[in-house]
Amino acid sequence: MGNMDFRPAQPHVVVLGTSRQCVAMDVERAEETRSALKRKLSHSPQCRRHDTASDDPELALADNKDNGDNLNRELLHAFREPLFLNNPSSTLAIAYSHRQNAEEERTRIRNTKRKALHDLKLLRDEFVSKKRELLEVNATLKASSRNVISWTQQVFDLELKEQRCKWNDKLKKLRDYVAKHGNLPENQLKVIGTEEEKELVRFITNERNKVKNGHKSFVRFPHRYCALEELGVTWESMDEARFEVMFTRLLAYRKEHGTFRLPSLEICKESGDNELIELHHWTFTQVNSFRYQLNTKKVEVVQRFLDIGFSFERWYATNRHVFDRDIPPYDAICRRYVNDGGKINNADAEILKVAAEISLKTGRRSVGGRKHTT
Repeated sequence: MGNMDFRPAQPHVVVLGTSRQCVAMDVERAEETRSALKRKLSHSPQCRRHDTASDDPELALADNKDNGDNLNRELLHAFREPLFLNNPSSTLAIAYSHRQNAEEERTRIRNTKRKALHDLKLLRDEFVSKKRELLEVNATLKASSRNVISWTQQVFDLELKEQRCKWNDKLKKLRDYVAKHGNLPENQLKVIGTEEEKELVRFITNERNKVKNGHKSFVRFPHRYCALEELGVTWESMDEARFEVMFTRLLAYRKEHGTFRLPSLEICKESGDNELIELHHWTFTQVNSFRYQLNTKKVEVVQRFLDIGFSFERWYATNRHVFDRDIPPYDAICRRYVNDGGKINNADAEILKVAAEISLKTGRRSVGGRKHTT
């Protein structure tokens, strides 16, 4: 049988107003009462014979289902002390014992709850404190980051102005050139330009090659490349840049006219539209190169032409209408070239070889100063 503890919730205090004498049943008296009951019950043969509630139907508890918070709290705190402290029946003695065990278990659980609530409060206080600390640290870190950014920019600016540096000397010359002419030196100036223009073109070309080849200076000194970008330097080659410009013009022409076919070169020249003349030359070159130099073309470039419906079996830009006979299936060959990842199978290679030999035997037709294979 478990220990029994019948402590009153609070001492009973009686105040005698006339004599002002106070008689109290304090905790010590309640403890004596509880101890006396425990001794009686422990020596009670009835209690020893009926140690469990299952032995007596009268001790069967009602089925108190869990109804959430719907507890009879008045009954929970109603018991103060045993009414039959001396010689209770065996059934009542067992009930006293079980209630005491239940009360002690509840007390242990309440203590565990108090400790958990106390720990939770400490954690909440610590969380609030750490959150406040984190906000302060973030604000300090942001201010520090701004300081680093400011000094980094200052260092970069000063590095680009540092004397006795060949790279900085070339950058300064390039800045002066752009300020004077409004644009970068064109690539053709590396042949026909002045010595300074040739030097600047070589400088830009070298930096482009560094970026293309993943040179370590591109990562280590990014402010140098930012300075070049501010002057209009792009990191694709001149040929790649020109291709993008002309490809965009070709799409714009088709959108306006509904076809890729351009007027004859003679009509283009008569119009005085230099961009149209340039587009004529470029379109003719594309057809010619894709027919006879397919193995030099990037797969993604061939795919872009196929995606817009461009046909390599037609001459979109000539000085007169050209009617080729027995045209090889260039478009199908190009599609297979794309699907095979830039490889030309033996059958297609033989077709292209024969077509190239025939074009050489039949001669070339001049188109606007350029040779055109019919």
